[in-house]
Amino acid sequence: EKHCKTELGLEVKPSQIKGAGLGLYTTRPIKKGKFIIEYAGEIMKTSDYNELYAENGYGEYGMTLNKRRVI
Repeated sequence: EKHCKTELGLEVKPSQIKGAGLGLYTTRPIKKGKFIIEYAGEIMKTSDYNELYAENGYGEYGMTLNKRRVI
């Protein structure tokens, strides 16, 4: 968490969007078009994600891309 904030200028905190959960925010200005970070994880169907984490009711940190995809 500290590395993300100090080195990358990013932090996870409650979203300002009602009902959205957590969001990823910058701690400093970022120039338009600048590469920030690459996501190298799995892109899952929302139904697969929900089934995988149904027992707990949530995943470690899932971000909904659209109605059908979660990362």
